[in-house]
Amino acid sequence: FLKNDEKSILIFTGEGSKILNKNSIYLKEEFNIFDEMNFFEESSEQICSSALKFSNSQNFEEVEIIPKKSKKSGFFEKLFYFFK
Repeated sequence: FLKNDEKSILIFTGEGSKILNKNSIYLKEEFNIFDEMNFFEESSEQICSSALKFSNSQNFEEVEIIPKKSKKSGFFEKLFYFFK
């Protein structure tokens, strides 16, 4: 799901981030792909307020949903995948 050569940041938000000490979390080797860990001690109200502001904004270009195109397969393709 994440590639090792890409930079990535793990972010903890809300009141749950308060129970984690910045030096007390260690990830397994398979999850050792995060370059940085950030802790934001926001309240639930602040998080919900930010989400509401984002959903009310007209800037939805950050995520673009592309519908999946269905490919019609022929007789031999169906036969091949049947015996695969």
